Amino acid sequence: MSLEAFLQKLHFDPDNIRPRDWEVDWEDAPLTYKLYRGLPVFSALP
Repeated sequence: MSLEAFLQKLHFDPDNIRPRDWEVDWEDAPLTYKLYRGLPVFSALP
């Protein structure tokens, strides 16, 4: 799928962009905001 087609479907038809049998894997979810406090910040800019 091209990037243009993906973005078109994501914008205008978001319910059909992911597989029907897809389920959220909460074990692989990002950490909550408060857990990031106090960790070093890495910047991509020099």
